[in-house]
Amino acid sequence: MTYFYKDVDAQALADIAAGRLGLFFSDQPEFLRIAESGLRFFGDQFTENRVTLAKNGWISLQFFHGLLCGGQEYKPAPVRFLWDRLENERVIVSLNGEMGNATTISHQINQYRLAELYTTGTLNNIFRPASALAETYADSLLTVDVEKNGLEHRGSGFLFSNHTGIFVVTCKHNVDPADGISSVKVSNLTGVEVVCGAPLLHPDLDLACLPIEVSLEASPFFAGGHAEMFDEVFTLGFPMVPGGMSSLIGHRGEVNGHTELYLAKSPAILISNLVSPGSSGCPVLSRDGLCAGMTIRWAEGEFEAGAARFSCALPVAEITKFCGGLV
Repeated sequence: MTYFYKDVDAQALADIAAGRLGLFFSDQPEFLRIAESGLRFFGDQFTENRVTLAKNGWISLQFFHGLLCGGQEYKPAPVRFLWDRLENERVIVSLNGEMGNATTISHQINQYRLAELYTTGTLNNIFRPASALAETYADSLLTVDVEKNGLEHRGSGFLFSNHTGIFVVTCKHNVDPADGISSVKVSNLTGVEVVCGAPLLHPDLDLACLPIEVSLEASPFFAGGHAEMFDEVFTLGFPMVPGGMSSLIGHRGEVNGHTELYLAKSPAILISNLVSPGSSGCPVLSRDGLCAGMTIRWAEGEFEAGAARFSCALPVAEITKFCGGLV
């Protein structure tokens, strides 16, 4: 039986889990105190050993129960689901019986992974459905409306943080004056205009950053790790919809590989997500909400055996490097 607070729904439980796991870094004595209170509340006979081992990140499902309960009133709740999500997202790693008694410890906290999620504010994301990404980052998903040769066009963009500053990031071809673009207006999903300075254009890559001139409350995207083949990725942008109004469109896909676009002289991640007019400049996200890259174009060609088309994204390392030189 899995126990937890009385009258706490699944999402509130997930929020509590994220908050208390974060204490491992921000306030470890409090992290251990809460878990000990919960374990003693359950009458766990290994409480002292579990708490001592947890100082080094060695924990078990029983310890996790205690951490969430904290010694308060409880009822059956989906704690096992949260535990499985932590394991799937590599926040905890099974020891496979290699350390101590399996009744005392069974897993080790992946401290690098937990720190990555904690410092970027993305720990809660792993407990939520992928559909919640659009709501969580509504203030950071941007439309880029421009006037080009007298006609209105729309592209996508997003707020990106390199831990020292926050920038609007989009494709250079969305905002480059050399392409006949005479005005740029950036707005978030809630309709609030983001006041920006003149676009700062990458000299070689299809990348532009716009400095934010008026501060705003938002949850920007942070860089994730290297996207590997078959990793699940999500895109959120504003492509043109034939016969329909412009709106936020999401695609779930996977990383198909990496290549060098020799015509564009640019590194690229090949993804199965659809990239179409208007969606260039949108973030490519992993399941936890960390940024793996930015959609830039599709590559297509006709060959004897038939047509080929791939969606291309700029790796986030290039965005981080360029933004780092602007601070």
